[in-house]
Amino acid sequence: MNGKNKNIFMEKPLIGLMCMDRKDRMSPDVCSYIDDKYVKYLENAGAGVVPIWINRNPEYYEYILSKVNGVLLPGGAVYVNEHDPGRLDLTNYCVNATRNIIRVAEKLHKKDIELPIWGTYLGFQLLVVYTTKMAEATFGTDIRDKCESMDCNLPVEFLPDFRKSRFFADLPDEVKISMEQEPFGHHRHKYCVSLKTAESFVDVWHILAKNKDAKGLEFASIIEHRKYPFFGTQFHPESQCSQECSKIIEYLSKFFVDQCRRNSNRFQSDEEQKRHLIQNFPVTVNGSLRLFDESADYPRKV
Repeated sequence: MNGKNKNIFMEKPLIGLMCMDRKDRMSPDVCSYIDDKYVKYLENAGAGVVPIWINRNPEYYEYILSKVNGVLLPGGAVYVNEHDPGRLDLTNYCVNATRNIIRVAEKLHKKDIELPIWGTYLGFQLLVVYTTKMAEATFGTDIRDKCESMDCNLPVEFLPDFRKSRFFADLPDEVKISMEQEPFGHHRHKYCVSLKTAESFVDVWHILAKNKDAKGLEFASIIEHRKYPFFGTQFHPESQCSQECSKIIEYLSKFFVDQCRRNSNRFQSDEEQKRHLIQNFPVTVNGSLRLFDESADYPRKV
């Protein structure tokens, strides 16, 4: 069996959830955190969650991606393009981790093993960067577009060929209408990938839906890779929304978890698996300067 065999069905797939950098001013003893909303989002769709640590060597990512059935790259507040060839030690940990994850997933694909990856906001932008020529941008240049600062929920506007995709080929009409009318997608950002910028990589990424900022700048809000099972949203589907939006969130989360069910990766034993599940790790909770309502903060040595 391999990760591309459509007959594979993992009852409870394990999805790797990448940690995010925690700024030192929030706690000198904490290196990374996971927003609990992502954990609940995946678990409610039937998946188990395995933390993927940042600031690890490439061999670690080779190992962990041979065990999990998919990866979620979350949103966060870090610089996207700070890769200084002369100072690799200064490069952001989660940026480095994302690059390693994408490279491993691409290598697995060559072995006919599909490892689905979902990117939310920052994860979405990093997916675009490291699967296109944007990764070659000059150090210090932000390849994203600056848009009006947003903290609101919005519906989406589908592009004409959105159904020619894995993502929405089977989207029920009632859910489609809801996505176009209900403000389900939580936008919390001041950077985006404009449709004009997206023109440079439409041969690699299929732009499925868009939004506008307060000044009318159109930007990509849902994308799908044309070759790999990579998916991204500029908005946060894991955030709370109204009851009217519940079927939309259920569709999005279930779609990704079902994609991961087709991958046959597994740990060698139940004991090995239990050691890696998120429930197994000690956390520290920092009461001040919290970015999110609930998050798990992980010490520098885990």
